[in-house]
Amino acid sequence: IWAPNYEFWYVSMMALARAGLVCVAMNPAYQLPELDFCLKKVEVKAIIAPETFRKQKHYEMLAELIPNLKNSTNGRVEGNNKNSLRNVIIYSDKKLP
Repeated sequence: IWAPNYEFWYVSMMALARAGLVCVAMNPAYQLPELDFCLKKVEVKAIIAPETFRKQKHYEMLAELIPNLKNSTNGRVEGNNKNSLRNVIIYSDKKLP
């Protein structure tokens, strides 16, 4: 989960625990190089994040790391050879790909 302590962070954490999945809390202030390093180091398979946090645009940062993210269907990332990330869940009022 790449987010500050919003209510959806708690709900996401409980859902992940209920499903028996491992949760890694990532600092919501990470910049692009730190995010890239973390995704590769921990071999993240899915990420849950708000669209933005303060001045940071999480969705845009992820789209920069994963060029085919904006063409994905339902957050399922296909053909991502840069890292292990396969699913992206963005908390937003907008309809994003």
